[in-house]
Amino acid sequence: FESRDPAKAGQAMLYYHPEGPLGDVMAMMSDRLNQRVGVIGLGSGSIAAYAGPNRHVTFFEIDPDVEAIAARYFTLLARCGNHCDVVSGDGRLAIASAPERAFDLIILDAFSSDAIPPHLLSREAIDLYISRLKPDGALLFHASNRYLKVKDLVAALVTAAELPALVRVDRGASATGKSHSTWVIAGTSKSALGSLQSLPTWKAVSAPPGLRAWTDDYSNIVTVLMNSAFF
Repeated sequence: FESRDPAKAGQAMLYYHPEGPLGDVMAMMSDRLNQRVGVIGLGSGSIAAYAGPNRHVTFFEIDPDVEAIAARYFTLLARCGNHCDVVSGDGRLAIASAPERAFDLIILDAFSSDAIPPHLLSREAIDLYISRLKPDGALLFHASNRYLKVKDLVAALVTAAELPALVRVDRGASATGKSHSTWVIAGTSKSALGSLQSLPTWKAVSAPPGLRAWTDDYSNIVTVLMNSAFF
């Protein structure tokens, strides 16, 4: 989604709104120098709205049609200029090809449909992402989903990896163009969570009872189905 109002064109909307969880994270990181953000999943390019002279955003997108749609029908990628770029290919493989300690933040934004790629949400994948973060870097998971308990799966994963983590379930639509969303952030240390720790909207993450963390050898979609998904 992008507003047709010229005054609002190029602004992050819906899940990505500045008054939502993603806006909190970007504000928390605003004083870091020479930031590099990796994003698995392009969509319309909404996260490009947060790119700038001190923050380079690299999108990893497996579907070339998605990049073509984002470039043709939306202005977000064009507006960020040389402060963002798109790498074609599988996100996990692309992250694996990046140097160690390359990113301040890795955002995983490929889980909002009715199917999720298990290889992006395994213990081995989490270990890989962590190895590509700078000291005090963080992983940010977009866990909004109508059918699957992505938040619970992410909670099981980050708990198994012994990472300090917070979640914000944003049910408010106080701002025009903002939608409900759920985001989980996990840091390499508590200090990586910065000012989010003092915000009442962000809560500590704990593993849901009985939910096993996925690995490259084990995933079970039935265990994360919403009850309503059966009907």
